[in-house]
Amino acid sequence: MGVPDLPAGDLALRDPGDEWTGPRIIHIGAGSLLLPILIIASVYVPYVARPVRGIVFSLKEREFIQAAIASGASDWHILRKEILPNVAPSVIVFFR
Repeated sequence: MGVPDLPAGDLALRDPGDEWTGPRIIHIGAGSLLLPILIIASVYVPYVARPVRGIVFSLKEREFIQAAIASGASDWHILRKEILPNVAPSVIVFFR
């Protein structure tokens, strides 16, 4: 018994100049490189997510985050400009 083919629609593969014909189908099966990537990613996510969550909660209490909140910055701005640059080095270390 082999690995079954799992069809998955992916809109990201559509070229902008193409006429819309519906979502293209990607077969994730035994000969696909995408299958081992998805398996490995699903195994490692819990090991990376817990420390990253702790880092984000500790950053939330820091003064520069409180200053950004007080200045009226949006949640997306705080996440993109303040939190992600401080979390990225830790995530990179997890994958080394």
